Amino acid sequence: METTTEARVLIRREVVRDGSYRWVAQVLEHDLAAQASSIDEILYEVRRMIVGHILSCEEQGLDPYAVPPAPKEYEDEYNASESTLSLVITRGKPDEAMMHEVPHISARFARGV
Repeated sequence: METTTEARVLIRREVVRDGSYRWVAQVLEHDLAAQASSIDEILYEVRRMIVGHILSCEEQGLDPYAVPPAPKEYEDEYNASESTLSLVITRGKPDEAMMHEVPHISARFARGV
């Protein structure tokens, strides 16, 4: 049986040493993070990270939801953010190992992004 859970994600742009930018995404419910060089890539990486984490835990017989939440400052920054983007991770072919909960991602961009 398929159910849907929500994953709230804070996305922000950070400056790196050479003056370029990278995009960083932090899942709030579970301390999982990803980074990429463009907004399109970070949206892809968030999906890949969450699904990969769930599949990896299932293969090892672990509870994918046992990861503790992100530090409170990420929650505070998420709550102060205004821009919201909702993403839904959809399953591929029925025979693929995606017969578990499919997260609905509610992403917010940090102020100034």
